Amino acid sequence: MLRILSRHRVLLAAGAVIALLAAAAYVYRISPSSPHFSTRTTTSGVASARVLITAKSTEESVEQSDLESTLGTRAELLADLMATDQTRGEIAAGAGVKADDVAVVTPAMGGPIVPVPIAMLSSQAAANQPALNVIGVSADGQIPIVTIRGYAPDAARATRLVNSASDALHRLLGTQAKSGTFATEALGGVVTATRVESPSRAVGAIVFLFLFVMWSAAIVFFAGLYGHWKRRPRRSAIAAPSA
Repeated sequence: MLRILSRHRVLLAAGAVIALLAAAAYVYRISPSSPHFSTRTTTSGVASARVLITAKSTEESVEQSDLESTLGTRAELLADLMATDQTRGEIAAGAGVKADDVAVVTPAMGGPIVPVPIAMLSSQAAANQPALNVIGVSADGQIPIVTIRGYAPDAARATRLVNSASDALHRLLGTQAKSGTFATEALGGVVTATRVESPSRAVGAIVFLFLFVMWSAAIVFFAGLYGHWKRRPRRSAIAAPSA
């Protein structure tokens, strides 16, 4: 194998250059006008808030403890109801974005939301409706706390999404229970962050090695195939004259 590759050093070098360019294109942006490399980064905004669901009995026949025992389940139900088209439209209007550009992920759609790159989350959240802005709503059903996370191209928009979703949650709670029985309470303010992500250089190295190995294997394969073709016996093109 090494002997074959040494005989095709030019092809091997060409493969190394192609693999290197492919790996560099994965990690960096290559400007064709003024050739230079710049880091390929993706910036997104993340915001989160926690909302407590509280209860206060307004009827003498209803014990306070009975109401409080249902708060965890009610919080989980509210989290699931946040994914309706009407609520999604209200969130979008409050954040100043189009409803078609907003996706809402709830526990019923795949479990709790974890901070992941916005592109990945958007594709998982709305496979049939790709969104630029994603709201993740989660509640475990054990404690009466609804966690709201917003993912957007920038932190300011993510904050607007979370604030709008919190307001929508408050309105939704009012439609699901008697006035004055249940209420929402913000646990602290909205926490925001800007995520800057770039492709892993280790993955770029793997891309280079994979392409280079595949190129080398192709050289060995086709060189062996060509050698076999040259060594095979050829039939005589002219038939022997008959007696």
